Amino acid sequence: MANRKYQEGQSLIEILFAVSIGAILVGSAAILLSVALRTSLQNKYIQTASFLTQDLAEKVAVYAEAKWYCTSGSCGIYNLVKDGATHYSLTGTPFTYQQSDENPPLVIDAVTYTRYFLVYNVCRDTATGNITGVFPPSSCGGGQTEDPSTQQVTSVVSWQDQGGGSVKISRFLTRHADRVTVQNDWTLGATSPGDPVVNLGNTTNAFYDATHVDSLGEPGFIKITGS
Repeated sequence: MANRKYQEGQSLIEILFAVSIGAILVGSAAILLSVALRTSLQNKYIQTASFLTQDLAEKVAVYAEAKWYCTSGSCGIYNLVKDGATHYSLTGTPFTYQQSDENPPLVIDAVTYTRYFLVYNVCRDTATGNITGVFPPSSCGGGQTEDPSTQQVTSVVSWQDQGGGSVKISRFLTRHADRVTVQNDWTLGATSPGDPVVNLGNTTNAFYDATHVDSLGEPGFIKITGS
């Protein structure tokens, strides 16, 4: 009888021990599952943000190619404020800039993404021409000079869900396609320096004053008539 009671007590202890081990394993599995789920969500956010960042970087490159510098206003990429803090975004077709985050923000799968880009000037080594840094925060140092034909653009996408995060892409953009004009008629002859002679896209058939030049004899030709 006593042996039977001992066996019953031992079985109860074994059951309690097994239940305790099971609870520990279930709790550990739940923690691992939670971490895996959170990691999966973060990877999904990063993947989406990377796509959006790449998309913005390509759009900024298109904008810069079309509008690098404006002689008036601040429409060109080179004209934008470069203080390391001013956010810009693109809107419309063709693109125009706005001094703010993209508005309205992008919502994908119920997650809100904020998108913008920053612009920086670029310094090059005076001797080698190699890029040595960007500014702000500081200007080009000794032996360096600013390259007005190169800009660094940093595209940023951020989100707040599941602790938040951000993805950044920095690119150097270079002006490589200068605007040109074609002039093949100089028959108006010399004009005063104050008159408009060449206005890209709207040229005239005149030029600044010159000597020993015949521009009236044959359209499309300027002939040197003496020394």
